[in-house]
Amino acid sequence: MSGVQGKNRDELLQQIHALAKQDKRYGMVTLGEVLNDEFKRIGLEMGLEQGLEQGLEQGLEQGRRQERVEIIRRMLTRDITLDLIEAATGATREQILEVAADESIGS
Repeated sequence: MSGVQGKNRDELLQQIHALAKQDKRYGMVTLGEVLNDEFKRIGLEMGLEQGLEQGLEQGLEQGRRQERVEIIRRMLTRDITLDLIEAATGATREQILEVAADESIGS
């Protein structure tokens, strides 16, 4: 616990002590068991939080890509030049042509 300092260290030690008092699984619990269980719980919570954040970011990015494709499709149906579509959407010419090719396959 050399990495934990000051007030955070004291708070952590108090929490560990309280957990050890509450844990009645085997009558007597070692500090190592309490720490192991608590660190597992904290790790799971952190992993879940990180996974949710990554999932949200991926979902937002996918939504932005889909919106850009829809804008490109609408611009293509209005015979807007590729240069203007590139400038307006930030898409590359290859991406625009790919959207145009997908549209002709679906027709």
